[in-house]
Amino acid sequence: MLKRLQQDHKNISVLLNILAKQSQQLVLAEPVNFRIMMDVIEYMLAYSEHSHHPVEDIVYRYYSDNTPQAELSDRMLSQHKALTESTESLHQTLQQVLNDQPVTTELLQTELEQFIRQQRSHMQYEEEIVFPMLREHISEQGWEAVADLCQEMLIHDPLFSDKVSVECHRLRAMVSESGGE
Repeated sequence: MLKRLQQDHKNISVLLNILAKQSQQLVLAEPVNFRIMMDVIEYMLAYSEHSHHPVEDIVYRYYSDNTPQAELSDRMLSQHKALTESTESLHQTLQQVLNDQPVTTELLQTELEQFIRQQRSHMQYEEEIVFPMLREHISEQGWEAVADLCQEMLIHDPLFSDKVSVECHRLRAMVSESGGE
């Protein structure tokens, strides 16, 4: 389970790099692919918010419930809530752009930078603090129990698997082009 979460982080990092490049192009007044930006955010809403983060939450709750004097605060859970809010906000802003509604470049740039910064900071926290603690304190039997608890939340990754969903073909081409596969 932990390997899957770490692989998800690597995949998300590839997408954040694509967003960062689009953001840089926005600052330089170069052509920007708003549809690709929206594809990234829609992937984050569809996969990260409905599988990745819920699975992390289940693992964290298992750790908290089964580890005496669990050393983690609720920081991870509150970060997940904040990430959902920033993802939804950026989705709404990009939707306005794609619907030819007025959105200032500054607003879009600010939301993009905030989103990218939040995502990277959150993943760094999990990779450096949370995951090592989970690895240390959850036994092999515990991971088997966690896997059983997570089955309902585990969904097929529509982008980074052998079976790419129709909605993700454009984004998969961009990922391949960026060398992120």
